[in-house]
Amino acid sequence: MIKIAAFGTYSLALACCLLVSGILYAEEKNMLPPPRDPTTAIREEYDMALRSNTPEAWRRFIARHRGHPLAIEASDHLQKAQNGNP
Repeated sequence: MIKIAAFGTYSLALACCLLVSGILYAEEKNMLPPPRDPTTAIREEYDMALRSNTPEAWRRFIARHRGHPLAIEASDHLQKAQNGNP
């Protein structure tokens, strides 16, 4: 068992309880930052696939975002990558 300072494991348990209660309080009071914009996250994934430009990267992007308009562009990139065209 881990002992911290002179108070032993009780200090660690107390610190964990305070941390969890602080997080829960922040959630209740809407003090947490808003979630990321999904469109931005998808665009970042597209840009990563574009940088690597491998068939695997394009397949992964298409599988994850099948209904997104960028998936159509990704399909074009996939065909080019499979044919060896940059």
